Amino acid sequence: MTNKRIIQSDIPQLTKSGFMGILIGGGGGDFIEAIGGDITEDGDYKIHTFDENGTFEITSGTGDVTTLIVAGGAGGGKNNGGGGGAGAHREITTIDMTVGSFTVTVGDKGTGGTSGAAPTAGGSSTFDSTTISGGSPGGSEPPTPPRNSPDSDDGSTGGAGNNALAGTSGEYGNDGGDSATSQGAGGGGAAEPGGDGDGSSGGDGGNGIENSITGAAVTRAAGGGGASQAGVGTGGDGGIGGGGNGGGDDTVGDNATGIGSGGGGGQNEDGGDGSPGIVIVRYQFQ
Repeated sequence: MTNKRIIQSDIPQLTKSGFMGILIGGGGGDFIEAIGGDITEDGDYKIHTFDENGTFEITSGTGDVTTLIVAGGAGGGKNNGGGGGAGAHREITTIDMTVGSFTVTVGDKGTGGTSGAAPTAGGSSTFDSTTISGGSPGGSEPPTPPRNSPDSDDGSTGGAGNNALAGTSGEYGNDGGDSATSQGAGGGGAAEPGGDGDGSSGGDGGNGIENSITGAAVTRAAGGGGASQAGVGTGGDGGIGGGGNGGGDDTVGDNATGIGSGGGGGQNEDGGDGSPGIVIVRYQFQ
């Protein structure tokens, strides 16, 4: 049981060009004391960072708690592979949160496509009762279909493989790019849509979203770049925030480097892996 009073705000949760937090309402109380995760300070605030599953436990006090939840990024496709989609990215603020234990689940990375296996989606991330889903993988040429990237429940979709269309993104994401008829694969979606394949060249991954919950601005959840056509063109760039670059001729897709970001599509080689998500909790302690 969670110890909080919930009122839904009128603040919009998402526009397709970016993300916005929601507000959950209430009053105030003594400063919170809590344990769990990697704890740092930013002035009068404590930050609990979870890069693996755990529990955020308030041991005393009552106060406002802001939480950033990022789901895992997806893997890039193989063989004219599309870039992997970014995991969903959501910030919420809970007012009058009090003593209790709150489950934290951090979404795992999606894996890139290989000759024996299709690329996989990123894992879901959870804080308490809020769960958001990972990005969907990039499309692939046979023998690891489908060419179309799958839909994503909450996050962004991967870019489409050769001569195909990207799937439909969820509430906290954007669509990946479509493939060009000349076989340039689409880039993975993120806070911005993924770029379409441009003739024989792959589309760029969508840029991630900047957030300052830790006290420093960090861009997370970027899309992976799409692969080029075999023998011609160039791979698409990964989006700002750590999306993996797409492969050129006979080149693997790069692994994602940023949190919740998609891997690059491979060209006649394996796709790059996505990256895990994160959960970050912030509250005033003095």
